Amino acid sequence: MKILLVNPFVRGAVSNIPSIGMCYLSAMLKKNGYEVYGLDLQYDKEQRFDILVPMMDVLGIKTISKAVPEVIRLAKKAKQLNPKIKVVIGGPHATLRPDECIKENSIDFVVSGDGDFAILGIADALNANNDFSDVKGLTWKENGNVKSNQKEWIDLDVIPFPDRELFDINRYKEYKFYYPFLPMIASRSCPYNCSNCMPALREICGPFRYRSVDNVVAEMEELVTKYNHHRVWFNDSDLTVSREWIENFCNKLIKKNLKMIWGCNGRANTLDRKMIRLMKKAGCITIHFGVESGNQEVVTKILRKGIDLERVKKVIYEANLVKMRTHCWFMIGIPGETKEQMIETLNYAKNLDCNSLQISPVVPHPGIDLEKMAEAHGWILPHKPEDLENPERISLFKTDDWDPDYIKYMENRWFKEFGDIGWFVDKKNFLFRNMRKEVQWNFIQFIGREILTFLKDWRFEHVKNVLTGIKIKVFE
Repeated sequence: MKILLVNPFVRGAVSNIPSIGMCYLSAMLKKNGYEVYGLDLQYDKEQRFDILVPMMDVLGIKTISKAVPEVIRLAKKAKQLNPKIKVVIGGPHATLRPDECIKENSIDFVVSGDGDFAILGIADALNANNDFSDVKGLTWKENGNVKSNQKEWIDLDVIPFPDRELFDINRYKEYKFYYPFLPMIASRSCPYNCSNCMPALREICGPFRYRSVDNVVAEMEELVTKYNHHRVWFNDSDLTVSREWIENFCNKLIKKNLKMIWGCNGRANTLDRKMIRLMKKAGCITIHFGVESGNQEVVTKILRKGIDLERVKKVIYEANLVKMRTHCWFMIGIPGETKEQMIETLNYAKNLDCNSLQISPVVPHPGIDLEKMAEAHGWILPHKPEDLENPERISLFKTDDWDPDYIKYMENRWFKEFGDIGWFVDKKNFLFRNMRKEVQWNFIQFIGREILTFLKDWRFEHVKNVLTGIKIKVFE
């Protein structure tokens, strides 16, 4: 049986890392003898989809809310190219809206929750002409009727390491000599209750679960020994949830001496200078923090983040002392916040000495409490799923205090206020907070390391690249 896994094109959502979820599915299928192909339509041309689909038995498509129209289009096209192909969709939107998704005639199966064993169960049942009653988390059509099975949340240590050969890693490079950070996941879900994620995240990912430290380190060791790859980005919502886990993880990495470079999302209430220093010793070079607002009332009462803004300042200060790179996220246009509170967020960010920061309007993702609260107040503007990610970054809210035009004004004010210490890159609202520090710290970490890699791993291709010039992508 031949199976094609597809990451659909989504406007404004180009990522510089391959889909880790699809790599997990591929590993499970290949381990059980199935022939698997991968397409990332953010990079691959659709002509390849047209060529492969007629040869496939099963098509699996990753489905997020803003990609729904594109997923349906691909599913319909697949059925036209190959009427016998079975179309399976999974992912966040499929988990949140399985009954809605299965109504589409071109979709045969919808997988909710952890799909690692579900995709295998579907393939096995199709292969043996069995029914699908034992496939957990599956919604399907049988004799004109819709049937559903309960979701399952699996032990993360029992699934095989992701298939790193499903996608060509080299096309995710942003620099000539700089190998991309490969995605890893050490946990699923999140134990916190922030209104901009929950309860949708918990419905999609289930209860918070860590993989064992030994299991994660073993995968990193495989990346080094099998693929000679030394860069990893942890896609976890928060890798630092447990101080005990992160301390054990760092100590084992140091003991293994893998010389792995990595970054992760963190949370101020679980970090201090001692822990950050240990993480740096273990190879961590950057930590991202979701601060979101500079007003404590918004953080506590509206977002329910459970963090103290003064504590965030202290952790950023302590990270600076050990020369750990920090990046902070902020949101504007939070339903329920006032114009004055938005100004507070701007002023707070100006006084936060992180290396870089990112601002973006709040998005009403399906199932989050912020969406429900805004809907109850009549603050959400009419929109389509594809509007959830748009290059113009237009707010989809209008409250009693502000409208989308004011949010656009505030975005422009951010860049005006930051002036010569901010860069506006490709409408992504990404700011380098301190360019001098950015250059000073990262020359050794990034450029210096690339020079050493160049000397260590000499190839004729390198000479050609030097002659043609190293092109660094700033604007896509």
